Amino acid sequence: MEVRSVKGGATPAETFSQAALAIPDGCGLVAVTAAAPARLPHGLIRLDRNPGILWLPGIGTAAASHQWQAAGKGYARMLRSKGPDRFADIREEARIAFDMLVHVIDEGLDAVPSVRWFGGGAFSAASVDPGWSGFFPAGFILPRWLYLCRNDRAVIRLTIEAQELRDGGWRAGWEDVEQWLYSDDTGWGNAGTATVQHDGTGWSSLVDSALGAIEAGEMEKVVVARASEVRSERSFCADQIAAALTPDYGSCIRFAVRFDGDVFMGVTPEQLVCVHGGGRVVEADALAGSMKRRIDGQDEASVTDLLDSYKNRLEFEYVLNDLMERMRAFGLRVSDCVPLRVKSLKDVHHIHSRMITEADHPVHILDLVAALHPTPAVCGTPREAAARWLARHEPMERGWYAGPVGWFDEAGEGDFAVAIRSALLSGKRARVFAGCGIVRGSASETELEETKIKQQAMLTAMGVS
Repeated sequence: MEVRSVKGGATPAETFSQAALAIPDGCGLVAVTAAAPARLPHGLIRLDRNPGILWLPGIGTAAASHQWQAAGKGYARMLRSKGPDRFADIREEARIAFDMLVHVIDEGLDAVPSVRWFGGGAFSAASVDPGWSGFFPAGFILPRWLYLCRNDRAVIRLTIEAQELRDGGWRAGWEDVEQWLYSDDTGWGNAGTATVQHDGTGWSSLVDSALGAIEAGEMEKVVVARASEVRSERSFCADQIAAALTPDYGSCIRFAVRFDGDVFMGVTPEQLVCVHGGGRVVEADALAGSMKRRIDGQDEASVTDLLDSYKNRLEFEYVLNDLMERMRAFGLRVSDCVPLRVKSLKDVHHIHSRMITEADHPVHILDLVAALHPTPAVCGTPREAAARWLARHEPMERGWYAGPVGWFDEAGEGDFAVAIRSALLSGKRARVFAGCGIVRGSASETELEETKIKQQAMLTAMGVS
């Protein structure tokens, strides 16, 4: 990717006009980055029904250079793939696109965030159910309009065909974006009133079947999932839900992805992997085990109960050991001693460890995504046996639930989360997903209650009282 600078104007529109004069002949795709006013990114994704993204990194869940909040509207390029090599295919297609790209930057800007693809993939590499309209086994967009902000700094990036930039064709979409940039409207609004149907039909038999397979030695752990149906008096709005989640879940990654009308969004406490430091620093979460928080002044006892629980510790150890093994197989230096902590959210505690390691050579995050997904936290262990069992027995089509979602750039750096605590929004209807790990000692009623607790964050933000 070639990088050029221009003397920017007083407004982004002036910078875009200057860039049109600076791009070389024969150029295909151009990204222009201009200064913009700092504001909350919620709202940009709702400007139309075209593909769009929202990415709000949790506090402490990524490197400082990755702490840019992002909201994207439309797309300049879209990448899609399926099958076992889906992320390798995406990496190669993105490389070709980067080779064609010229990045023009307002020379008055410092530390401009990299050009980034946003998207992710389904839990399964093979296909996505038709109920997931427009979603793919792996799908990424290079947003046409991308707003990025961090603290009091912000930029707006236009990615467009060179000839369209020269012809001024970008102005057709600029008016809406400009109005959003300089409007006082936060886009929060009122989510309205919604009702949820917790359907536990077949849950007990599913858990009992899983326990039977575990007892028979087919696997040691499997993660089963379910969805609750939610209906609202008005269409669900992703930016309103994200805004409602922010005060209580700022430590979590909040995301939204839309390809064709429907929006997949969530508030996940689990980072799959982050790569930074020139592609040499790798961070990943191990998170498993759950305990409901108490409001009777005995919450510390909940933490103790969680750490003393054989079932929850066993779940966590499967996740941690698998992550360490796969990172080592990838050639990363992983210490045998990883500090164990408790990650406390509004409704629930989790056992948590964070691994930070250095690679001997730069690694690409998509290669790590392919190696680490699915973790025992969303699939089970051994991974292949658990995945086969889920394909045969779990009645729900997961789609992108529990898949990897995030972003990557030309250097292979990026940030991906595990898409749990999530929902698929379809107009006035939504499906809210949750899962739980089944090991020896699990009980179906307890696990059903755990899924309800995990769904609570999204349900509350969606207006379910």
